[in-house]
Amino acid sequence: MAEVDGKVVGTVWVRIMNDYGHIDNETPSLALSLYKEYRGFGSAICLSDNWRKGGSTECFQ
Repeated sequence: MAEVDGKVVGTVWVRIMNDYGHIDNETPSLALSLYKEYRGFGSAICLSDNWRKGGSTECFQ
């Protein structure tokens, strides 16, 4: 989860859903969401890297 001044501006999660790109019921899909004004600064890369590493660091300076 990414926060700026106490406001959640983005998050990343995994889910198993029978949607576009569904592989099977054992393989989750990666989902990521950011408010439009926080896109284009590498935030999605930061969020997904932090999720993959199992931790959290600052994505916005």
